[in-house]
Amino acid sequence: MNTEQLVESGRMISRAFALLERANDFSLPIEAALISKRGLLDEARRAVAAARAALLQ
Repeated sequence: MNTEQLVESGRMISRAFALLERANDFSLPIEAALISKRGLLDEARRAVAAARAALLQ
């Protein structure tokens, strides 16, 4: 990978993280569905954060 590819990957990961943050603010009418959605989104956020950290090392 060259520097340009790393920078672009970082931008895409940042965008994905921002989208996950926005999706997490969405509320569903059923509490159980909201809890499930939040758990999945939180896990996705942690995965994206780990990928971002790996790129930055």
